[in-house]
Amino acid sequence: MGSFYTRSCPTGDIKHHFRYNTPPFVKEFMAAMESSNTSTNTLIHSLIEGYFTDTKEQQHAFKTFSRYFIERSQNHSFWHYPLEYQRAALKSFFDYNHLRLADSFQVRVFNPEIARDGYLSAYTVIEIAQADAPYIIDSIQMVLNQLSLAAEPVISLGGIQCVRSTNGELTDVYNPEDHPHTHTQNEAPIRIEITKLFDEAVLNQLQTELNTTLTELHAAFRDSAFIREKCQSVIEECLDYKRQFPSEETREAITFLKWLLDDNFLFLGYRQYDLINDTMDPYIEAVNNSGYGLLQSATTPTKKRLISSMPMEAQRLVQSNKVLIITKSNTKSRIHRPTYTDYIGIKRFDDKGKLIGEHRFIGLFTHAAYTHSLKTIPILRQKISEVLNLSKLPPQGHNGKKLVDIMESFPRDDLFQIG
Repeated sequence: MGSFYTRSCPTGDIKHHFRYNTPPFVKEFMAAMESSNTSTNTLIHSLIEGYFTDTKEQQHAFKTFSRYFIERSQNHSFWHYPLEYQRAALKSFFDYNHLRLADSFQVRVFNPEIARDGYLSAYTVIEIAQADAPYIIDSIQMVLNQLSLAAEPVISLGGIQCVRSTNGELTDVYNPEDHPHTHTQNEAPIRIEITKLFDEAVLNQLQTELNTTLTELHAAFRDSAFIREKCQSVIEECLDYKRQFPSEETREAITFLKWLLDDNFLFLGYRQYDLINDTMDPYIEAVNNSGYGLLQSATTPTKKRLISSMPMEAQRLVQSNKVLIITKSNTKSRIHRPTYTDYIGIKRFDDKGKLIGEHRFIGLFTHAAYTHSLKTIPILRQKISEVLNLSKLPPQGHNGKKLVDIMESFPRDDLFQIG
C-alpha cells in the first residue's frame, strides 16, 4: 500500500492493485493530483510564454526548472506578484544559473531594474548558482542574521539534476524524482528576497560575506570524504601507538575517533603539523600540502609558530605526551551554526615514542554530543568514572547518582575540554 503514495508510481499501476472497486480515498487522491498537475502545467505555460531558445533542450531545461521552482515555492509571496513580474524574475534566475563552471559557485546581490532585469522589486534579491551541499540554508541565514537583514522564505531548488557542457553551459534539467541520467550533477540554485538595501557599501558587504561563507562551505563539503579518510588513517596510526605504548588513554582516544566518524562530528578541516623540538626555541609548522577543507589554504608556505609565543596552557598541551587534545579554536564557524569550531588534536610519535607533531581536525560536534548521556560518549564516560572514583561514592547510591546527574547537566563543551 505504500506504493500508492510514491511519485514514481503511474496511475495505471495504482489501478492495477485493485481488482474490484477503487476505494473512495484513492479516487479523491488521484483527482487532487490531476487537478494539481493541471494547475502547474497552466502556470508553467504562462511563465514560459515568450521565452525563446535556440534548442529544444534549452526549452525543456527552462520548463523543468520552472516546474521545480513552482513545487519548491508553493505558498510563497512570490505568487502574489503580477504575472509579468513572475515571468521576468524566473527568467532572470534561470539565466543566472545558465553558465557555471564545475567546482565553482556564483552569488548575485542586486536591486532589480527594468532595463537590465525586466522587472522592479520592493526587495533586494539574492541569486545563487552552486552545487548542492549540506547546511547551505543554515549558513546563508547566519550571514543575514549577522547583518540584521530580514528575508522572505528562501526558495531553494536543492537536488535538481543539471546537465552541463564542458564549458559549464546548462544544456538540460531533470527533476530529482526522474530516473537517474548520466552526466548530471546535483545543484542547489537559491533565490532570496530581503529588505531592500540602498546603501552600496551594505550591498557589497553582503556580497562579500556570502562569497566567503559559500567558499568555506563548498571547500569543506568537497573535501569531507578526504578528511574522514584522514581520520581513519589516524586511527590506524593510534593502533600502532597502542601496540608500542599500551595505555587506557590511547584505547579511549581510538574509540573516541571512531565515535566521531559515526556522524557525531561535522568535519570541516584537517592539517598536519611537525614539531621541531631540537632547537633552542622549539616551534611547530604546517606540513606543506597536508591541508583539506577549511585548513587547505593554510598549507601554502606558512611561518613557523614558536612554542614560546603561545599562551601557557597551549604550550603545555603542545609539548605534553597526551595523545588526544579536545578544545575550541579561536575561529567562529560560518557553516551550520555560529560557534567557535571544535579542535581535535592527535599527537604524532616516532618509533621511539618521541613527540614529532600533530594531526589537527576542526569541525563541530553534532547534536548527539550535546544530548546523549555522558555514559555513551567516549572520553566523557571516562571522566565520569574518574570523578566517581575520586569522590569514593557508590555509583548506584543516592549521592553517586546525584553526582552523575550534575555532570550530565554540565555544559558539554566545558566537559570535553577539562582534562
